[in-house]
Amino acid sequence: MTVVVSTMTLVIEDESGSQRAFTYLQSAEGVLAALQEILGVEPTEEAYSGLESLGVLYDFGGVVVDDVGTAERSNHIQAPAWTVEVTVAEKEGVVFQTSDGIRVGDDAAVVQQKHPEGAGDGGIAAGPISDLRLDELIVGAEAGSSPATDLSMYTYLSVGESGGRIDAILAPYRPWGL
Repeated sequence: MTVVVSTMTLVIEDESGSQRAFTYLQSAEGVLAALQEILGVEPTEEAYSGLESLGVLYDFGGVVVDDVGTAERSNHIQAPAWTVEVTVAEKEGVVFQTSDGIRVGDDAAVVQQKHPEGAGDGGIAAGPISDLRLDELIVGAEAGSSPATDLSMYTYLSVGESGGRIDAILAPYRPWGL
């Protein structure tokens, strides 16, 4: 069983190749039920109140779904209803990876060589790798900005303090507020 995390969807693929896809604009109910089914555990739940919204974190131990509910920016850009953070390469026999096979624990320098366009601020030339971005998607422009500032979402690969290994996959990551 494989879970593929990308900028637009989380896809669960079984051994036969059958797939179930969940988009981040849908309610989190479907993906929560599917993760509970394939991992065989119930998540712990933690409600929170943030600057942007009320939400609930569903923690499966290494896989966290942040159900932020449906939100819309002031310039009418649909924000994700939920996001996912993966900090394990495998759990209960289920492999977690990006659409091109990147997993938690992979060598960040090797990933960056394959995806030089994804280097965040800094990168190898500036010292240890701080983060990597994959599959960036422009979803609109910041209202009232001049010149127009693109608003994007992407799959974010967090790199540990040493700059050596991928320690988390987050999607969709959006560096803008509501």
